[in-house]
Amino acid sequence: MDPSEGTERGIYSMIRVRTMTLEGDVADWPYVLNDYEGGLPSARYLGMIADAAEVAGAPEDYVRDLRTRPCSSVGP
Repeated sequence: MDPSEGTERGIYSMIRVRTMTLEGDVADWPYVLNDYEGGLPSARYLGMIADAAEVAGAPEDYVRDLRTRPCSSVGP
């Protein structure tokens, strides 16, 4: 997966994070954009995350929070 995510070209790096789940803490290795400048996520990105959370059975208040978060653009 590293080549497809741009790690060989220096676009992304993998970092180690600890994630809390209902079953306990786990170690994860997400990809992080090296040229991150800060700011809010796009409406499209938040919508995709909220849709996935809803399909996965996340609590309604969590999905609602994702859908009403501030974002950098207006969604469809």
